[in-house]
Amino acid sequence: FSASSTLQFQAAAPTAWRLDVPIITFVVGPSSTQLSVAAKDALGNVTGTSRSVVISSTDAQIELSKDNAIFTAAPLGITLSPSTGSTAFYVRIAGGGYRTALLSAVDTLAAGALSADSDNIVINPSIASSAALFLPSSGVAGAPLLLSATALDSGGEPASSTAVGSLSSAST
Repeated sequence: FSASSTLQFQAAAPTAWRLDVPIITFVVGPSSTQLSVAAKDALGNVTGTSRSVVISSTDAQIELSKDNAIFTAAPLGITLSPSTGSTAFYVRIAGGGYRTALLSAVDTLAAGALSADSDNIVINPSIASSAALFLPSSGVAGAPLLLSATALDSGGEPASSTAVGSLSSAST
């Protein structure tokens, strides 16, 4: 005997805005990074909404765009309407030194407002010049160890980089 069934789940009413900000270092320059925002229900599921959200930052050297063509100073903000789920927007860094800046997503209406969300981004004006490798100081024979690498600028701060590397062992 066998049987099958199809279940469909529907997200509940939205309760909060959620920014999708990857853990990367943003670099100063003309290129932009695509991020997204979505309305989510109490369980964290993306859901549709008729509401709008304002994305902004108090950092005057951050620029935001809906279309990756026309950029607006982040303190002025941009308004998005993610009616059917996650909506993309773009972030570009115009200048400044190494710092952390806060991006915010705030509902445009006070009545029944969805909870706001915010997330820090790391900004570095420099390119990577070295990499730091991190490995636990001890381990168990036969068990894997987690190796991590961080790109660093000449001042030792985390920097943005795309690199290819290889590892080898000379142990006997």
